[in-house]
Amino acid sequence: MKATPEYASIPEAGTPRFLFHRQWLHLAGLVLLVPICWAFAAPALGDGEWLGFSDTEWFWASIVTAIVHQVIVAFVFRTQLGWSILTRGFELAAGTALMIPAVYAGYSVGGYFGTEAPDMALIYGGTGNSGSDENLT
Repeated sequence: MKATPEYASIPEAGTPRFLFHRQWLHLAGLVLLVPICWAFAAPALGDGEWLGFSDTEWFWASIVTAIVHQVIVAFVFRTQLGWSILTRGFELAAGTALMIPAVYAGYSVGGYFGTEAPDMALIYGGTGNSGSDENLT
């Protein structure tokens, strides 16, 4: 997918190279900080448990969750800058969201009044009440 200038906040951001630009710094920080966090937390871990999981498992779950969150945020942020994926997604979602009630309203009106109702006969050229006068009083 190529960036288009009218959508991209930063046109040069629409390249795969920009997606990974300077990400090695984040990886280096991760390699340094996770062992430091473990060094501070390890002496206090090992005795606790909550919901059937040890406190060590909770520690690693929180570290992994934070890392996954940051990867997702970085990816979404950079793809928004280069390819405006959120903007395009919201435009599509808004158009779809507006069409659903409109289609349902048309369906409901058609279902409630039908195309053979007496008032609709003038619009559709029918005779009303399926062509019989037995329902008219």
